[in-house]
Amino acid sequence: MKNSYKYAPFLIFCLMLWPSFSYATTVSELQAQITSMLAQMQLIQTQLGSLQSTPASTPSSCPTLTYDLYRGLKDSGTGNQVTALQKFLAQDSSVYPEGLITGYYGQLTEKAVQRWQAKYSVVSSGLPSTTGYGSAGPKTRARIKEICGVVVPPKVSSGVYEPVAGDILVRKNDYFVKWVNSSGLSQAFVNVWLVSQGASSLYTLIGSSESAFSSGVINLTEKSTSFSYTPSENLSDGSYYIKVCYYQFQTKNKTQNCISSATFSIVATHPELEISTTYIPDGVAPAGTANFIFGKYVLDAAKASENIKVSSIDIKYEDNGYQTSLSGCYLYENTTKLNTTGLVPSGSGVQTFSLSSPLVVSKGGSKTLELKCNIASWTMESPFYRWTLSNVSAVGLTSSSTAIVDKTKVETGPKISIIFPNAFLASVASSSPVSASASQGEVVVAGKFDISAASEDIYIDFIPVTFTGTDRDDLNSVSIWDGDTRLGLACVPCSSSDEMYLYIAWVIPVDEVKTLTVKAHLNSSATVGGNFRLGINAKESHGVTATSHAQVTGSPGTTLYGTFLTITD
Repeated sequence: MKNSYKYAPFLIFCLMLWPSFSYATTVSELQAQITSMLAQMQLIQTQLGSLQSTPASTPSSCPTLTYDLYRGLKDSGTGNQVTALQKFLAQDSSVYPEGLITGYYGQLTEKAVQRWQAKYSVVSSGLPSTTGYGSAGPKTRARIKEICGVVVPPKVSSGVYEPVAGDILVRKNDYFVKWVNSSGLSQAFVNVWLVSQGASSLYTLIGSSESAFSSGVINLTEKSTSFSYTPSENLSDGSYYIKVCYYQFQTKNKTQNCISSATFSIVATHPELEISTTYIPDGVAPAGTANFIFGKYVLDAAKASENIKVSSIDIKYEDNGYQTSLSGCYLYENTTKLNTTGLVPSGSGVQTFSLSSPLVVSKGGSKTLELKCNIASWTMESPFYRWTLSNVSAVGLTSSSTAIVDKTKVETGPKISIIFPNAFLASVASSSPVSASASQGEVVVAGKFDISAASEDIYIDFIPVTFTGTDRDDLNSVSIWDGDTRLGLACVPCSSSDEMYLYIAWVIPVDEVKTLTVKAHLNSSATVGGNFRLGINAKESHGVTATSHAQVTGSPGTTLYGTFLTITD
């Protein structure tokens, strides 16, 4: 089947010329047409062969990379090379299935680079800081050039061939210096220097004296050699070149031969800080608690190129509308307050903790901070609070460069609900009917509720009764009873809302269960077929001894509804 395709052009060509045969009247004319047709077919076959032998073009998204790229870098600091790398990786879904082009070298990009390095036999284990696994360094960049079909310049017959012109090296990363020994000496000393362009500052990479990089004498027995070096963190940004000089053993101080590299650049990477949260589960906090811990945060400078200076920390705050219950919020490092003035949340949203003095996180180290707030001893509702680490404002202590903050390990903070030590317990009584009917003009039981005090006698000043149903005007009044004793009464038509306050001035004895009965008095013209329910909740109560606010527990802030009533005639 495969071989039959090669005859396709011939068949097509024959079909195209078939009409011309019908006009051939003599044998000579027919032979002339056949000869012309064969010549044209041969021309077509030649053209097809030429097309088949044309090499594939270089992929349009092959990147030109000069920076060492690694996690935390952005387009703004690399001349858009992070985006170029991501576009290249995204061509292969097995390498970069997410295919996100963000301009930020994050965790997904690092994983994609690792897959690419393993696939193309660059490196398959280790760390970016040790083997380069996950970072696009010199070896990976050279391999990308090979994969893209870009010819990697061959080793020169004489001179320094790596670094190459235009390379941009980042301080503290390892690179190779490679050269060919053109001295013709089988045994020689060598000195290798890093030279600052213009300033002519000389840094010894290999030599017999101490230096900022390394020291020692290398015995050259081969025509070419290489070694890795780490640009020192105290280097200035700028242009540099490599100078290699050879010496005879006997004439060590006399230069026999010197070679130099092309000019390249050394730059500082942006300082990097990783922030994360220490897990705290959702929970409760007693009202009146001082210095309650709402969050623990870790600032990690393990990947930083220098010490990191932190000036402020942003933390997102959430509540259910009762933020005034919190005050005196401080960030602590151990027992030290980092902000002098205690913060009071000003509503849901990001709150900025400005540090009284900059917090320094040492290169390679970390700091653990705690967020603590004071909780008011009472509130009209049942609040909850949540604090989630949002961002950190930081710079390099030496360079003053803005730090790249990695927030991939930040998780949502715990939801903390406030409870009251002297709370009372409320629930729908088992004797309360789920549903019932009520006639026009009737006084009917609308619900029964069991009430008990948790730790001391509880004084309830008033209880709101909430109406839900067809028409509030179907009721004349509602009342609350303790057995045969009426505790409170509210006029329904007199209320401007579905919530009516019944002042009862009632004490719940500790360790005793009381059953409150809510009754509804229907008017004589109540809507037949209508329905309604009544529910209760505590709005103002306190412990008789402690006089601090008490609150319903179990479902804080939730209205408990009684019997579903249907109106009949």
